[in-house]
Amino acid sequence: MAAAEASGRSPPRGGLCPGVLVVLVAADNLLALGTLGRFVTATFLWAAVAVGVMTWVVRRVMEQQRDDFFAILVEQRHPELRNRLINGLQLGRGHDFGSTRLIEAIVQDAAAATADFDMADCVDARPMKQAGLFLGRHAS
Repeated sequence: MAAAEASGRSPPRGGLCPGVLVVLVAADNLLALGTLGRFVTATFLWAAVAVGVMTWVVRRVMEQQRDDFFAILVEQRHPELRNRLINGLQLGRGHDFGSTRLIEAIVQDAAAATADFDMADCVDARPMKQAGLFLGRHAS
């Protein structure tokens, strides 16, 4: 969640579509809506579904997660790196500036410093688990 906040994204909110569905079904049952009322409530329901899809799926797919983003996640999880991974990553992209030997030394230092790290533990798996649970609940 901290990585999502650091990247400017808000964490996903899970109750919009089910909450809208409950309110609309209650309104239909309590108010005995006719055809026009049911059309309006169905429009609200589909709008909520569209907002949910845009929020949880399309926006996440369209976001470009650069390697810098993941390097920041690793640096946050392992502060003992002291920006060596980010420096090596940015300098090692192949742009021609500075001393070639110095850049190679920085990249080698970053590679040596991160050789024993398990990078998978630096990425927050909760959003993927939440999406899987959400799909599992609503697939049946």
